[in-house]
Amino acid sequence: MELQGCRTCSDWARLHGESAVGTVTGYDQFLIVEVPLPWPYAVTEARALPPGLYTVIEEAMRRKLAFRFEAIAPDAEWSQAGLTRIIAYKLVKIDGSFDEKVSFHQGFVRREFMLPLEQVAGLAAALLYEPEHLAAFATWAVNDGPVRDLLVCTQGSRDAACGHYGYPLYREIRDHWCGPTTPGLRVWRASHIGGHRFAGTLLEFPAGLGWGYVTNAELGPLLHQNEGPGALAHCYRGSLAPVTHWEQIAEREALQQVGWPWLTGPRRTELLSQGPDSAEVLVESLSPRRRWRATVAASGQVASQPNTKGPVRTESQYSITKWQEERLDRSV
Repeated sequence: MELQGCRTCSDWARLHGESAVGTVTGYDQFLIVEVPLPWPYAVTEARALPPGLYTVIEEAMRRKLAFRFEAIAPDAEWSQAGLTRIIAYKLVKIDGSFDEKVSFHQGFVRREFMLPLEQVAGLAAALLYEPEHLAAFATWAVNDGPVRDLLVCTQGSRDAACGHYGYPLYREIRDHWCGPTTPGLRVWRASHIGGHRFAGTLLEFPAGLGWGYVTNAELGPLLHQNEGPGALAHCYRGSLAPVTHWEQIAEREALQQVGWPWLTGPRRTELLSQGPDSAEVLVESLSPRRRWRATVAASGQVASQPNTKGPVRTESQYSITKWQEERLDRSV
């Protein structure tokens, strides 16, 4: 089966109505490093990759750390000649619940540095698995107040969809949204983030969310949150915390129920049970203090084109078949 006139895998996904929710992979930490263009298919093979960084990434993978490396292109205004930017986003975990000891999360916390190229690998190792060496890099730390980072996948060398949809989306945000009307907003040209069939795709920090199918039409609701998240339901891929696709689907419903405040307080999900075609998920927030049980079940299949040049396969689609809020003992 061929694309039948669709130029990219993203055209195919839009044509067949493939849902983006539950398709992003989460991690405990994201290591984001400026790497000048051009980028080959595997960005770790880029000629401009900082010396020694590939070895650090390999060591972190050998240790089976739950992290993801992302390259971002230097920005003509924000970057500095002779220095390389590293941004580390780490999941904020909060222990404690009204019933039992469980782990909540509250998005990601940022550490950022601008330092000489030859020190990049050492700092990356300190951020990932040698925290005792972090103090040595304190002089290069960047403390410029709260920011909101968007990483838009524009890596056309990985898949044409990301160049076709991702780069114009990045350009629109950079040229028309980064300024006084949206203080603290930064957008970066990013390497492959997965799911290019949902291009334009982006990762949002510190909220820790993955988005897909984003076009210029969604930028107002996404960047200004000037209306409810329902306008972005079709774009929501999931939390960047390491949870299952079942939980990501349930989290989207919680976001619709609570609205944008869902992202500002401690929240968690728990996979209570799982079968081949359905699962029961607990969704919980501390502020506002609410808890739901959701049943998520397969609701059909669609023909999916994972890559623009790859074969078509079948992907299951899912929906929430039961959503019930639990009463909580307010006296606890």
